[in-house]
Amino acid sequence: MPKPNGEVRISLDMRQANKAIIREKYPIPTVQEMLAKMNGSKVFSKLDLKQGFFPCELDTESWDITTFVMHTGLYRMKRLTMGVSSAPECF
Repeated sequence: MPKPNGEVRISLDMRQANKAIIREKYPIPTVQEMLAKMNGSKVFSKLDLKQGFFPCELDTESWDITTFVMHTGLYRMKRLTMGVSSAPECF
């Protein structure tokens, strides 16, 4: 699927990779818990986390799990990407 600027968009199906990932058991807070913590707050800021996972580097042991094939060869992800089941917990 092309991007709006005409470049190629690469989409990966991470379902098989997610089967090999050992997840951390870190509970993500619910909206209600976050609202309770913010009660009485007066200063707020906005963060753009559109590509927030990308600065997180993967261990070299994880590179094999994220390997994918294209017509030009094999590629490995060296940074955390969308679709990895444990990404929110790590981030």
